[in-house]
Amino acid sequence: MPSIAPDKAALMPSDQQGLPLSGKSVLIIEDEALIALSVESCLLAAGAAVVKIANSISASQSALDEGIPVDAAIVDLYLGDDNAYPLVQILSERGIPVVITTGDEIDLGDPALSYAVAFLQKPHADSELIEAIVEWAVPPHHQGAPVASKQVR
Repeated sequence: MPSIAPDKAALMPSDQQGLPLSGKSVLIIEDEALIALSVESCLLAAGAAVVKIANSISASQSALDEGIPVDAAIVDLYLGDDNAYPLVQILSERGIPVVITTGDEIDLGDPALSYAVAFLQKPHADSELIEAIVEWAVPPHHQGAPVASKQVR
């Protein structure tokens, strides 16, 4: 299994231009292939022009090193035996809004997570994910505190 899925560029016919993620580029960092593909499908249906999938911390860093502009990142907080806390900080320092998705319990008070703009507990609705990305990746950026779209225990 390759560590980075091939880019999926959606052509933007006129009917996609009014979609919420029209023309946006999103990096999905998720180690569960079925979840990553489902999220990819959701993003493309919402008009994303480029969706890149990375299934590990190193694949994520390689994707970032390619220099492709990224408007937002969706990060599974736990990738195998690794946690993505440092990656969340790196993405944020590059000005990339980070939406954390997890099926695990997390401590929202952890300083490492202060860089994320939203938290979604898995399973979540596609609409919640799109809403979180639009809130932060589609100008004008909202400058409020991170939101928990679903209660994380």
